[in-house]
Amino acid sequence: MKKTFLLIATFFIVQNLKAQVTSGLFAEWLFNDGTADATVGGVDGVINNAYQDYDRFGCLNHSFRFVPDDYSNIDFGNNYNTQFATPDKSFSISLWFKMESEGLINRTIFNKNGHSFCGDNQRQFHVNINADGKVSFGFYSSLSYGNLTLVQGNTVVSDTLWHHVVVNYDGSIDSGDGLDRVEIYLDNNAETTSLFVGVGSLGDVQVGTAHLGLGAALSSSGGVCSGTVGLWDGLLDDIKVYDRELTVAEVDELFNEVYSCCGYSLGINDAGDNLIVHEAGATYQWLDCATMMPISGKTDQSYYPPSNGEFACIITVDGCSDTTDCIEVNINGGSAGIIESNSFYKIYPNPNNGVFSIEFEEAKEYEILVLDANGKIVYEEITSNGTSVIDIHDQASGMYILEIKSEDGVWLDKIILEAAE
Repeated sequence: MKKTFLLIATFFIVQNLKAQVTSGLFAEWLFNDGTADATVGGVDGVINNAYQDYDRFGCLNHSFRFVPDDYSNIDFGNNYNTQFATPDKSFSISLWFKMESEGLINRTIFNKNGHSFCGDNQRQFHVNINADGKVSFGFYSSLSYGNLTLVQGNTVVSDTLWHHVVVNYDGSIDSGDGLDRVEIYLDNNAETTSLFVGVGSLGDVQVGTAHLGLGAALSSSGGVCSGTVGLWDGLLDDIKVYDRELTVAEVDELFNEVYSCCGYSLGINDAGDNLIVHEAGATYQWLDCATMMPISGKTDQSYYPPSNGEFACIITVDGCSDTTDCIEVNINGGSAGIIESNSFYKIYPNPNNGVFSIEFEEAKEYEILVLDANGKIVYEEITSNGTSVIDIHDQASGMYILEIKSEDGVWLDKIILEAAE
């Protein structure tokens, strides 16, 4: 994602921060360490002939490949009945999938659905690609077959690209013969849903003993509930399950998540007339995004662009390298100087000897951070006063980044600490 910053003589920036979607998250399997261990929820998966592979970011051993001929599956046991089968319950499922070949149909992705092919009658729910090649969500009002509602999206998925799916389920809704209980999002777009199958009466998902499975339906003993037909064929990753419905904004947030294969920050702060990488203590190489070629000699954590353009940085930590997003910098007339005032606060004096004041126009809660050129926090304060006095006189002279956070956003300014005479 490209970020644009405007640098002018009186520089001002507001940046909305996005956090991980964690509210209501009760189960999560990211597969980033080459295992199926839970990162949330404590239920580790048992890997049965599923194989580590590349994820959508190109990170090796960060997803799992499922091969039907090998009966690949990941078994999460008979867990989470309370979250799925409580009357009038709501929940959401978020996951990523990639099909091995084009045009696959009738493929199981994620389910708790022990059915007659393995001698079980423990049907609860399933997410799959149906006979029309569309993402669908089915839920049962009885453990035996006969009370099934199967809702499908409108998009036929027939390629071999990575796709993101979110299913929202609200068990308290009884209209539309069950259709209105389900929302399906595919690649950040709300699908137009329809009933693919509606059999029997509408009720709540029942408590069952089938194992929660990825890539295959599993019985109450963990056995695969079919021959190779219907098993997932391709890659699966980043399974997240919530005890509530996700909002449109949260679906967008999950779809647009950014991850570094190396596991460190790829963030960049724009501090007036220079760019600073968040990750400290690394090796750096700045790039000109117009050519994606290294800029000779620019190997510091910060970089002063000499002119308009787009720039990125290769960050290397312990031999693992990754590249930040390109940042577009525009310098419009005048010099990009020190920010000494803003529409709702003033900084004075600046430059200073390490002691300076911030005067806010409105008394409300602000978080104030001061960071050195390496991104290390040297001062931190939460204040609701109209004026705050900052004291960093014990720090070395040089440039520092002032970061002010409030409910309205984040503002970044540059502070110059001069050496004492």
